[in-house]
Amino acid sequence: MGNVALVIETFLRSLIWLVIPGKRGREILMLRKELQVLKRQVKKPRFTAGDRLLFVALLKLSRPVIHRLITIKPATVLKWHRQLVARKWNFSTRRVGRPPVDGKICLLVIEMKRNNRRWGARRIKGELRKIGITLSKSSIRNILNDAGYPPSARNFEETWIPFLKSHAKRVFACDFVTVETAFLKRIYIFAIIEVNTREIVTAAVTKNPTAIWLEQVFRSCFMCREILPDFIVSDRDGVFGDWLGTFLQDCYGIRLFRTPARCPNCNAFIERWNRTIREELLDHRIFFGRRDLQRVLNEYVAYYNERRPHQSLDLNAPNRKFDTNISFDKKRIRRTRIVDGLVVDYQLAS
Repeated sequence: MGNVALVIETFLRSLIWLVIPGKRGREILMLRKELQVLKRQVKKPRFTAGDRLLFVALLKLSRPVIHRLITIKPATVLKWHRQLVARKWNFSTRRVGRPPVDGKICLLVIEMKRNNRRWGARRIKGELRKIGITLSKSSIRNILNDAGYPPSARNFEETWIPFLKSHAKRVFACDFVTVETAFLKRIYIFAIIEVNTREIVTAAVTKNPTAIWLEQVFRSCFMCREILPDFIVSDRDGVFGDWLGTFLQDCYGIRLFRTPARCPNCNAFIERWNRTIREELLDHRIFFGRRDLQRVLNEYVAYYNERRPHQSLDLNAPNRKFDTNISFDKKRIRRTRIVDGLVVDYQLAS
């Protein structure tokens, strides 16, 4: 087999020597053969900008020269020329749109969402404002969406009745929330909210909500307040019997306003508190008794009144207006875990 290959190689070498006696011609034949082999391996060659410019310049040569271009077609060269012309008349010299958000701020937004999964864009905006960062809700949504936190579909509808709107400055609202302990015992949380400021005036826990216990809660609540409300809104729970209206009117001159049956929107402010405490606390922890629940509840109420941004208060807390004229400094950020780590609060150290 080796002898046959050697004979064929000697024959081809003699034939090339006779047909192309010059050294220059043999080199050209070798280059053409190499090009033919390369074309078998590369299906679609890639050209740089310099290659395209050279081929466009060769377009000005005579037609026979163009037909000798074996790597591209004349139509391709014409397309490249049109692209060069289009690039010549492109006058966009600067990037249009908003400047990109600082990477450190993006990481902080993602950290807030990761530590507090129930927070939305508006809530994170309020937390950022507390530490001197101004960022729009759309930018926060885009950052979270890129990080794998798509926005949740929620519809917020304002259904406050005109009575509560016109008398909000002198109205309190109250309601009960039930909690099942680890031993399947039911515990009741009774809360009173001031409609105007959204402050939780009191939050008490009991195993048996009787009229005597409820009367004592109201007395403790109004004992330390200089200005008392004109109205208290409640639902038609059985514990709110006829005695409550008489007690409030005779002792404090407060009128009890009962909502219609099966109309929670008429007591929307305290119902919103019930939803908040369930989403941020009650649904994410198991309680072992009344004292355990009261301890965690007191800690959360203090956070709710002093440090939690509220949507209806322009992202301020009920008892505190956050300073927005401060500069952001990552080194000054202080993270505080409250209610056994369920919520991470962000503040700037003084």
